[in-house]
Amino acid sequence: MSGTPLITLTTDYGTGDHLVGAMKGVIASILPEARVHDITHHVTPFDVLDGALTVANSYHYWPARTIHVVVVDPGVGTARRPLLALSFSVLKAFGVHNEVEPLLANFLAPLGPEGGKLTAQQGQLVPKFNSTAFTLK
Repeated sequence: MSGTPLITLTTDYGTGDHLVGAMKGVIASILPEARVHDITHHVTPFDVLDGALTVANSYHYWPARTIHVVVVDPGVGTARRPLLALSFSVLKAFGVHNEVEPLLANFLAPLGPEGGKLTAQQGQLVPKFNSTAFTLK
């Protein structure tokens, strides 16, 4: 892949309204040279597991350094924790070792002990992720 960004989109938006087009418009405004491809916009609404399975079964077919944008929000319109997105292909391309864990820990530190739990959960999704060294003070 050349220097042109390659981006995939996976959402639970559906295709019956403006949302996918609006998201692509924002991407085009920021990175007009990017190549944007749809994986699906028909993830079961609000179903994070369905979104995770979709990405887990498709990301490895894409070139290294592909940016995978996944939007599945189980709490639209509710008070909830902030959402965090990780690019699994970038993590795969560069290898996931202890370098990612401190970044994630710092990001989730305001959540207290729940931050450690979330870090460990993310570790289950990414091969080679080492969440055993994580301790939140």
